[in-house]
Amino acid sequence: MDIKEEAILKEKAHSHWYYVAKGLALKKLVEGLSVESILDVGAGSGVFSKILLRDTGAKEAVCLDTGYELEREEQFCGKRISFVKDAFGTEAGLGLATDSGSATDLVLMIDILEHIDNDVSFVKRFVERSGDGAHFAVAVPAFQSLFSGHDIFLEHKRRYRLSSLESCLKDAGLTVLKSHYFFLPFFPMVALKRLLFGGGEPKSDLKLYGPLLNSLLLLAHRIELPFARFNRFAGLTAFCLAKKSDAGRGAVSR
Repeated sequence: MDIKEEAILKEKAHSHWYYVAKGLALKKLVEGLSVESILDVGAGSGVFSKILLRDTGAKEAVCLDTGYELEREEQFCGKRISFVKDAFGTEAGLGLATDSGSATDLVLMIDILEHIDNDVSFVKRFVERSGDGAHFAVAVPAFQSLFSGHDIFLEHKRRYRLSSLESCLKDAGLTVLKSHYFFLPFFPMVALKRLLFGGGEPKSDLKLYGPLLNSLLLLAHRIELPFARFNRFAGLTAFCLAKKSDAGRGAVSR
């Protein structure tokens, strides 16, 4: 979760329909993987690591974000979660090696690549330091035509199509396993708004809603979820699961 948006949503951040729905999509993306250790790059509050620690067999997570004021370690659902600022200072700090001696199984890059000038080089640095078989779960804002004041406020460099996201991950040395768009129900409304009114002022589009509307918005995306893996047409977010392996690099399996 972006630290700027966490400041807006405050204590309701982890129950907001948008982040709950994105967490459901992430769990679906990594479904079936055997994950014990997570490295969450650009983690912010660590909302997505916490979802996976709570709902999967993952045993520990390292949340990495240069925006943290202090580094710390906590227990969440009886599992260790560390918050660190330094990506490459130490192996332990990076999260590629844990106290148990196991390598990181899953690297999360949720809403981070759009902030990076050279996204390929950024991903490649983590790929080179991860072990063979490590999976990368990536989510980015979709469609440059939707670029707006919301993106400017969050300091985004770009938005992606599935093809550009897949190319980025392949060029970084990963094999793309599957990819799809998400948040299709909102796509027509947002696209029409951008067409009629342009990008608007630099500010977040996220708003707090009452319990009923928040539940209804979440329900719409729960309905979308079972069909999302087939969606290569449109959405507000692009998801991709990729793997580091020596054989078959660059292949796409859907």
